[in-house]
Amino acid sequence: MCFSASASFIVSGVLGILGVISIGEVKKPRLYFLAAMPFIFSIQQAAEGFVWVYQAQIAAMIYLFFALIIWPTFIPVGLFLVERKSKARNYLLFFSIAGVSLSLYYLVIMIMFTPEFSLEGCHIVYTIYPLSASVFVRSAVYGACTLLPFFISTVAYMEIIGLLGALACLVSYLFFTLYFISVWCFFAALISAVIVAIVRKN
Repeated sequence: MCFSASASFIVSGVLGILGVISIGEVKKPRLYFLAAMPFIFSIQQAAEGFVWVYQAQIAAMIYLFFALIIWPTFIPVGLFLVERKSKARNYLLFFSIAGVSLSLYYLVIMIMFTPEFSLEGCHIVYTIYPLSASVFVRSAVYGACTLLPFFISTVAYMEIIGLLGALACLVSYLFFTLYFISVWCFFAALISAVIVAIVRKN
């Protein structure tokens, strides 16, 4: 999380509990993928807690692995797996392919150019290389793969997560531009708690 080590670990613990509850509430096997989201965010937030405490590169790499590689694929693929309407599935398949492609791109980038991070006050700045015009393209694709599938899905209440995610993205970009990766992932982690209620409803 973007404010302190203790906050990161507290959020991690809460999401871990909610993740277990969410998985336990699953009545349809196809929902396990989505039900696991809070638990996965719990691991990611714990990793950032260790970034705060130890300023360890390995912890930062784990955090960014979730942020840049797991989520662009996990979200569209997860929604594709639970979708039952063919038209929506076709769109979600497109975003799944785009998400996998973006994840592979970030994997190569992280191998070729080691990401950097720095602690600045109550925030963590992550720098992903190379810094070029492509950053705008990959950011747009990332946003599309992690937000639009929620609006495409016909599963009840998914659009709520999409709206909250879009609002969090906007707030993070406008007010925390330099710390965007850390802040948006924090908001996304909190939003993932809604998954528990959605799993119960479905």
